Amino acid sequence: MPQIKLTSFSGFCLRCTVLIFVLGLGTFCSPGEENPISCVETPDINTELFQANADWVDISNVELLTNCLDIQFSYNGCTENADFFLVFSDRVIDTFPAGRSSRLHLTQDGDCNNTYVGNLQVDLRNIRIPDTDRVSINLEGWSDPILYVYSQN
Repeated sequence: MPQIKLTSFSGFCLRCTVLIFVLGLGTFCSPGEENPISCVETPDINTELFQANADWVDISNVELLTNCLDIQFSYNGCTENADFFLVFSDRVIDTFPAGRSSRLHLTQDGDCNNTYVGNLQVDLRNIRIPDTDRVSINLEGWSDPILYVYSQN
């Protein structure tokens, strides 16, 4: 049986290949990203819906990750399976940067006092404002405006 002798150059290439593979795994499997955010929901831009009555929601945390807004909240109700979504007024607020008002809209049946926790990830790309690269989001129930900065491509 013939033996294959690795030369120092081919051994070096093999080590480089292994190193590149290991570093590549670190890029895809970094700690803290065990549950990556799935930003599949899109907000509604509808002033009538924005102004409609909705159930009470307590927003506990908001985080902006590139084009995705992650909202953690709690609410009182009868079911864990309530319908909730982010809705924006179609009116653009004339400030710098330009702003949009939004609220987490929750609808459910019943009048119970059970407390549930929810999380919503919303893709913000359809709330962009032409001729600018940023929008200030005023989220009802959250004290600070959220500055969404994006490229104008």
